[in-house]
Amino acid sequence: QLTHALLSSLLVCVVCLATYAEEQDAALQRELQAMAGAWQVVYFETDGKILPADALKGLVMTRDPDGKFALRRGDQVVLAGMVKKTDTSKPPRMLDCEQTAGDQAGKLVEGIYEVVGDTLRICAVQPGQGERPTAFTARAGSHCTLAVYMRMPAK
Repeated sequence: QLTHALLSSLLVCVVCLATYAEEQDAALQRELQAMAGAWQVVYFETDGKILPADALKGLVMTRDPDGKFALRRGDQVVLAGMVKKTDTSKPPRMLDCEQTAGDQAGKLVEGIYEVVGDTLRICAVQPGQGERPTAFTARAGSHCTLAVYMRMPAK
Protein backbone atom coordinates (compact mmCIF):
# COMPACT_ATOMS: atom_id res chain seq x y z
CA GLN A 1 0.00 0.00 0.00
CA LEU A 2 2.76 2.47 1.00
CA THR A 3 4.92 1.40 -1.96
CA HIS A 4 1.98 1.97 -4.32
CA ALA A 5 1.41 5.46 -2.87
CA LEU A 6 5.12 6.33 -3.20
CA LEU A 7 5.23 5.11 -6.79
CA SER A 8 2.10 7.11 -7.63
CA SER A 9 3.62 10.24 -6.08
CA LEU A 10 6.86 9.67 -7.97
CA LEU A 11 4.96 9.29 -11.24
CA VAL A 12 3.10 12.57 -10.61
CA CYS A 13 6.45 14.31 -9.98
CA VAL A 14 7.96 12.91 -13.19
CA VAL A 15 4.93 14.04 -15.23
CA CYS A 16 5.09 17.51 -13.66
CA LEU A 17 8.82 17.82 -14.40
CA ALA A 18 8.31 16.67 -17.99
CA THR A 19 5.50 19.21 -18.46
CA TYR A 20 7.68 21.97 -16.98
CA ALA A 21 10.57 21.01 -19.30
CA GLU A 22 8.22 21.08 -22.32
CA GLU A 23 6.94 24.53 -21.28
CA GLN A 24 10.52 25.80 -20.91
CA ASP A 25 11.45 24.41 -24.35
CA ALA A 26 8.37 26.06 -25.88
CA ALA A 27 9.22 29.40 -24.22
CA LEU A 28 12.81 29.19 -25.51
CA GLN A 29 11.58 28.45 -29.03
CA ARG A 30 9.20 31.47 -28.92
CA GLU A 31 12.04 33.76 -27.83
CA LEU A 32 14.46 32.42 -30.44
CA GLN A 33 11.81 32.90 -33.13
CA ALA A 34 11.29 36.53 -32.03
CA MET A 35 15.04 37.16 -32.36
CA ALA A 36 15.47 35.30 -35.68
CA GLY A 37 16.53 37.30 -38.73
CA ALA A 38 19.13 39.83 -39.74
CA TRP A 39 19.90 42.78 -37.46
CA GLN A 40 21.95 45.90 -38.21
CA VAL A 41 24.14 47.04 -35.31
CA VAL A 42 23.16 50.66 -34.54
CA TYR A 43 24.83 51.16 -31.12
CA PHE A 44 27.70 49.37 -29.42
CA GLU A 45 29.29 50.23 -26.09
CA THR A 46 31.81 48.21 -24.09
CA ASP A 47 32.92 49.18 -20.60
CA GLY A 48 32.03 52.84 -21.16
CA LYS A 49 33.58 53.07 -24.64
CA ILE A 50 31.09 53.80 -27.43
CA LEU A 51 32.01 52.70 -30.93
CA PRO A 52 31.61 55.54 -33.44
CA ALA A 53 28.89 55.18 -36.08
CA ASP A 54 31.39 54.67 -38.92
CA ALA A 55 32.85 51.64 -37.07
CA LEU A 56 29.36 50.07 -37.02
CA LYS A 57 28.86 50.25 -40.79
CA GLY A 58 28.51 46.81 -42.29
CA LEU A 59 28.15 45.00 -38.94
CA VAL A 60 25.20 42.63 -39.19
CA MET A 61 24.01 40.04 -36.67
CA THR A 62 22.15 37.07 -38.12
CA ARG A 63 20.14 34.87 -35.78
CA ASP A 64 18.39 31.66 -36.73
CA PRO A 65 15.32 30.14 -35.03
CA ASP A 66 17.50 27.40 -33.51
CA GLY A 67 19.51 29.92 -31.47
CA LYS A 68 22.65 30.14 -33.59
CA PHE A 69 23.95 33.64 -34.27
CA ALA A 70 26.85 35.28 -36.05
CA LEU A 71 28.09 38.85 -36.15
CA ARG A 72 29.66 39.60 -39.53
CA ARG A 73 31.34 42.43 -41.31
CA GLY A 74 30.84 41.43 -44.93
CA ASP A 75 31.97 37.80 -45.20
CA GLN A 76 34.15 37.95 -42.07
CA VAL A 77 32.70 36.39 -38.89
CA VAL A 78 33.55 38.66 -35.95
CA LEU A 79 31.89 36.38 -33.40
CA ALA A 80 29.43 33.51 -33.39
CA GLY A 81 27.57 31.50 -30.82
CA MET A 82 24.47 29.72 -29.65
CA VAL A 83 21.74 30.76 -27.23
CA LYS A 84 21.67 28.06 -24.57
CA LYS A 85 18.96 29.37 -22.26
CA THR A 86 16.48 32.20 -21.77
CA ASP A 87 14.41 33.19 -18.77
CA THR A 88 11.34 35.28 -19.45
CA SER A 89 9.79 34.93 -16.00
CA LYS A 90 10.65 38.50 -14.96
CA PRO A 91 12.11 41.63 -16.52
CA PRO A 92 14.69 42.05 -17.77
CA ARG A 93 14.65 38.81 -19.73
CA MET A 94 17.84 36.80 -19.31
CA LEU A 95 19.87 34.79 -21.78
CA ASP A 96 22.95 32.61 -21.67
CA CYS A 97 24.99 32.18 -24.84
CA GLU A 98 27.97 30.02 -25.62
CA GLN A 99 30.33 31.73 -28.01
CA THR A 100 31.70 29.43 -30.71
CA ALA A 101 33.91 31.92 -32.58
CA GLY A 102 35.64 35.14 -31.61
CA ASP A 103 37.81 36.17 -28.68
CA GLN A 104 35.45 34.54 -26.14
CA ALA A 105 35.04 31.21 -28.02
CA GLY A 106 34.11 28.35 -25.71
CA LYS A 107 32.91 30.64 -22.93
CA LEU A 108 29.42 31.20 -21.55
CA VAL A 109 28.20 34.78 -21.76
CA GLU A 110 25.42 35.87 -19.38
CA GLY A 111 23.21 38.77 -20.33
CA ILE A 112 19.81 40.37 -20.58
CA TYR A 113 17.78 41.24 -23.65
CA GLU A 114 14.60 42.77 -24.94
CA VAL A 115 12.85 42.84 -28.29
CA VAL A 116 10.53 45.79 -28.84
CA GLY A 117 9.13 45.98 -32.35
CA ASP A 118 12.13 45.94 -34.69
CA THR A 119 14.67 46.81 -31.98
CA LEU A 120 16.75 44.24 -30.10
CA ARG A 121 18.87 45.26 -27.10
CA ILE A 122 21.38 42.91 -25.51
CA CYS A 123 23.57 43.70 -22.52
CA ALA A 124 26.07 41.11 -21.31
CA VAL A 125 28.96 40.86 -18.89
CA GLN A 126 32.32 39.61 -20.13
CA PRO A 127 32.82 35.99 -19.01
CA GLY A 128 34.28 35.77 -15.52
CA GLN A 129 34.18 39.55 -15.03
CA GLY A 130 31.13 39.95 -12.81
CA GLU A 131 27.45 39.28 -12.35
CA ARG A 132 24.82 39.27 -15.08
CA PRO A 133 23.72 42.88 -15.72
CA THR A 134 20.34 43.99 -14.41
CA ALA A 135 20.03 47.12 -16.58
CA PHE A 136 20.82 48.02 -20.18
CA THR A 137 24.01 49.95 -19.46
CA ALA A 138 27.73 49.41 -20.08
CA ARG A 139 29.34 52.14 -18.04
CA ALA A 140 33.09 52.22 -17.41
CA GLY A 141 34.22 49.55 -14.97
CA SER A 142 31.13 47.38 -15.47
CA HIS A 143 32.83 44.88 -17.82
CA CYS A 144 29.57 44.93 -19.78
CA THR A 145 28.76 45.31 -23.44
CA LEU A 146 25.54 46.92 -24.65
CA ALA A 147 24.49 46.36 -28.26
CA VAL A 148 21.40 47.74 -29.97
CA TYR A 149 20.20 46.25 -33.26
CA MET A 150 17.52 47.21 -35.78
CA ARG A 151 15.78 44.41 -37.69
CA MET A 152 16.66 44.47 -41.37
CA PRO A 153 13.96 43.88 -43.99
CA ALA A 154 13.69 40.28 -45.19
CA LYS A 155 15.32 39.67 -48.56
